[in-house]
Amino acid sequence: DCGLEENIINDFKDGISHGILVGNLTYALAKRLGMSEDEAYELKLAGMIHDVGKLKLSPYLYGRNSDGLSIEEMKYMRNLSVEEIPFGARILRLTDEFAALISERPYRKAFDIDTAVDIIIEEIKNMDMRVFLEFQRMIHEESTLKLIEDSKIRLENLDIYDLLNEEKPQ
Repeated sequence: DCGLEENIINDFKDGISHGILVGNLTYALAKRLGMSEDEAYELKLAGMIHDVGKLKLSPYLYGRNSDGLSIEEMKYMRNLSVEEIPFGARILRLTDEFAALISERPYRKAFDIDTAVDIIIEEIKNMDMRVFLEFQRMIHEESTLKLIEDSKIRLENLDIYDLLNEEKPQ
């Protein structure tokens, strides 16, 4: 199915772009929160690859396959209090959500930074307050705005088959 293949390829491209932004934001925030260079770097890598599994499941997500995943199968960190979630994961959760909000999606336009922060504030009870407050201080700084802009890569013309070392099916 050509439409399904195109959706999967677009998911792959979006996943790369999203991962780069999440990784860079995560690294910057982790450093500001006092994490070591090694810890911050490991979190950056985690941010870059955190959605790799979703790419494998792409045909089953978003109603593209009649055997789609149930809500229970898509739940994240079920019923854990903020304190039970590892500190690095708390940072990643916030940067992942923010990056998703400021990125264009097939079903909506990207939110501006202020609107994205407002949306996150609505879920503040599920956030680590220390992480959120530092993120809020960081997000409007010129260096962070530059980091966000520098994290955007254009993949429209990327031919996925070049990356896979395969010939494109006819």
